[in-house]
Amino acid sequence: MKDTQYVALSARIRAMEPHLITLERLERLMEASDNQGVEKLLQEWGIPAFDVTNPTAMDQTIAQMRGDTVEALSFGLPQMGLLDVFSVEYDYHNVKSLLKARAMGQDATRMLSSLGRIAVATLVAAVETGEYGDLPSGFAQAVAEATQVLDTTRDPQQGDMVLDRYYFAELAELASTMGNQDLVRYVQLKIDAVNLRTLVRTVRMGKPPVFLAQALFAGGSVDSDVLVTIAQNGGAGLEELYQASGLETAANLGVAALKGGVMTGFEQACDNAVSAYWDFTKLIPFGESVVLAYLAAKETEYLNLRIVLLGRGAGLPADVIASRLRTSCL
Repeated sequence: MKDTQYVALSARIRAMEPHLITLERLERLMEASDNQGVEKLLQEWGIPAFDVTNPTAMDQTIAQMRGDTVEALSFGLPQMGLLDVFSVEYDYHNVKSLLKARAMGQDATRMLSSLGRIAVATLVAAVETGEYGDLPSGFAQAVAEATQVLDTTRDPQQGDMVLDRYYFAELAELASTMGNQDLVRYVQLKIDAVNLRTLVRTVRMGKPPVFLAQALFAGGSVDSDVLVTIAQNGGAGLEELYQASGLETAANLGVAALKGGVMTGFEQACDNAVSAYWDFTKLIPFGESVVLAYLAAKETEYLNLRIVLLGRGAGLPADVIASRLRTSCL
């Protein structure tokens, strides 16, 4: 795809960027004196009215916002596959929810999202019947393997690990197929961030190296064997490994966490590194990467909005909520 095919859409995105919910706007939400003030601010920013004290209503509204974003970008998008980079996650989220609900004898309806590539009804039928013919072949294999692992081990974490492995493999394949090197590097960074987080958590919990080796995902820029060796050495060499990678700050905080420091800042730094990847698109007038950066910024917006509203509902101080917010690339 030639970047010039994205001139019109990129111009439309630049016009939408000022409407993103920035950290400054989120501060106004945190400082609002009551819920009516929060609802008024949200409506001023074009967000549909909903009861901000109701988590279900909040999730439904955020899902609607995601749907509106996809619809807005679909019009005139030369390569629709770009949207799959962000929608594929919801397919895996849905099957995780369905498998766990099935194992516990519960209804997963409230946890399901309509924003994936696969219709919810199709996925529900596949999980209920064990017939995966209507699912994409790679995804069907993921569901079948996760189902077998969960049925055998009764351990939701093991099932999630199987699905996450397929998710990142599919994401890497999708990025490669799209032929956009910015996207390829973005996916590598996502995998690096997840693997770094897994390493720190594993060492803190005192898990054996074999557990870490099974929990790491292929496709990142750092080899899994190197990470296992660092874990065996108690994290020694972690800071040097991630120098000039985008994850420098996260790695430094990870070392501090291994020495007994808090995990919150480390987890936040991992997410911020992934979000900040698209900062360079501010200097690009048009192209595929402009679309991808906007989608990434919107995902950060949804996450931050959820953090603020749930934090307020839980009665958390504004400074505590602020410490959990993620930075955006736009």
